[in-house]
Amino acid sequence: MNKELRWPDVDCDASISISTSPEPAPETAVIEGGLARHKDMYHGCNLHLFTKVKPERRELMADWVGGLSRIVLDSSLFPSITWESEPRKARIEITLIDDDNP
Repeated sequence: MNKELRWPDVDCDASISISTSPEPAPETAVIEGGLARHKDMYHGCNLHLFTKVKPERRELMADWVGGLSRIVLDSSLFPSITWESEPRKARIEITLIDDDNP
């Protein structure tokens, strides 16, 4: 059984998808959104996945805005994403780990 949650006015196909199966399998959540990098480091991080709306560039502030729903990622990841590039669609998959069987 697949369950997909979508926001009604999303430009970048941001969604959360939760998959379950009849067999004992780990629960998984998939988070999609627009990956963008601020021009400068902001509190040590400048790479963000915006999950509810497509991010928009703010030249004056040298950052991207896209609402408060975003995930901050390690700045060393995805060096091809730069301030100058447009946001890229990206996906993060999270799987629960069974404490008894890591």
